[in-house]
Amino acid sequence: MKRSACLLVCLISLLSIHAQSPVQMGEKIAYIDSNGSIINQGMFKRGTPFSDGLAAVDVAAEGNKPKWFFITSDFSIAIPYGYDTVGQFVGEICPVKKDGKWFYIGRNGLMRIDAQFTEAGNFIGGKARVKDAGGVYLIDTSGLRLTPQNFEDISTWNGQVFGAKYFGEPFWVLMNYDGQTVLNDSFYGVWPSDNGIICVNRLGGYRFVDKKGDLLFGKAFMEARAFSQGWASIRMENDWFLMDERGKIKKDVRMKAGVRLNGAMTAAINYNGKTGFLNRQANWIYRTP
Repeated sequence: MKRSACLLVCLISLLSIHAQSPVQMGEKIAYIDSNGSIINQGMFKRGTPFSDGLAAVDVAAEGNKPKWFFITSDFSIAIPYGYDTVGQFVGEICPVKKDGKWFYIGRNGLMRIDAQFTEAGNFIGGKARVKDAGGVYLIDTSGLRLTPQNFEDISTWNGQVFGAKYFGEPFWVLMNYDGQTVLNDSFYGVWPSDNGIICVNRLGGYRFVDKKGDLLFGKAFMEARAFSQGWASIRMENDWFLMDERGKIKKDVRMKAGVRLNGAMTAAINYNGKTGFLNRQANWIYRTP
């Protein structure tokens, strides 16, 4: 059950308006819609949420290594190539892993960006985080490099800036795409978001700051996640809650782990350990019995 809960939380991404997401039902998964109604049950042992009309399901026999196909919203096979690991489609492109290498495919299953990466993430805002032998950088949907150099790691990004960690350095910086440092204040982590609010981890806790580094909301938190869809996850004592862009905390959503809301349904773990989904208004639409 713990493994199923972790799978649900990890499979968070941008979803289409006609959202369908997997929930565990015994040894198989079922898919639910954005109202929390079950629409398909018992066909697959593992699956990802639908994203832009496609989802991935593991069709391997029990005991065999994963074999991920892509299916359409009517649960017919769309891409039957049997990948080892998959990301999710955003628009026309998706990261997949086969034979130890990550690459990107289109909706027809053909390669869009060559097999050269040791890590490759979903596209967000037209950019994706990738890693090769030289380090971590961002690319666009054509495979063009967007960052001025390779880094040890990159966190999140928006249209103007991204969080980066130089090789061998203990701290993170906020950098623009011209290679100029925007914020540098002994951060243990930096996570910009589309609304311009930046989550930072600095000695004394997690904070939210503006692009000048000025403190927002007047306090620090034990832990926090970057804003997404107008909400940020913050930890108080042993539980996580959601906070809006005015700093108001939504106390009726109490979770075991922080999340980043997507455009439709976001997997989350309730404070009692049961899994469920939040809609874009940060309300529960489904919780396991």
